[in-house]
Amino acid sequence: MSAAIKHADPPVLEVNGLGKSYQLHLQDGLVIEVLRDISLRLNAGQCMAITGPSGAGKSTLLRCLVGNARADSGHIWLSTPKGRVDIANATERTLLRARREAIGWVSQFLRAIPRVSTIDIVTDPLLADGIQPEEARHRAEVLLTRLNLPARLWNLPPATFSGGEQQRVNLARGLICPRPLLLLDEPTASLDFENRDRVIELIHAAKSAGSAVIGIFHDPIVRDAVADHCLEVKPLVC
Repeated sequence: MSAAIKHADPPVLEVNGLGKSYQLHLQDGLVIEVLRDISLRLNAGQCMAITGPSGAGKSTLLRCLVGNARADSGHIWLSTPKGRVDIANATERTLLRARREAIGWVSQFLRAIPRVSTIDIVTDPLLADGIQPEEARHRAEVLLTRLNLPARLWNLPPATFSGGEQQRVNLARGLICPRPLLLLDEPTASLDFENRDRVIELIHAAKSAGSAVIGIFHDPIVRDAVADHCLEVKPLVC
């Protein structure tokens, strides 16, 4: 456990009674319940791995935590620089601010804007934080180098990169700005052993800096290396 943890502090993330269903409008409005009564608590410097079989709702849970999918019930309390915010029930404006200020997010796939260079994709969160362009570019170059992305690719759009190269761009963008909460959806998918180990190092660095980390890690080596706790999500039986 990181020395940065202070047990007297409130948790970075506290989830109570979270539920989520989807309505299938093309199937006569059939309602499929995906998550029911999910609760968890995560402190600064800790990492929680979400486990469970395919289709159990692991990615849906992460999407609820980041606010991309709205929970139907329960609360998602996130500690932000401006106080605690209930992601499950926040207004759109409050949600957008909480995401920007308090959440680092690495999805499975890079959604790159056409014709925008890799270096601009990675520096954008820093510029939004008010970092000067020269410093932002330096930090991005250091992180991209650490992730073994060749310098010849930095000024190119990543749309034509390999899956592993795109994932490293995705990781760099998600990790470039320290945030209280870091959400990772299979961060080492498509990566070789060397780059997998680099990601493990970066997750440990984020924990040591005080981030609470929650993620899906299908690679058991990664999960065992970074996770302090596991939360099993089980498929619901209708």
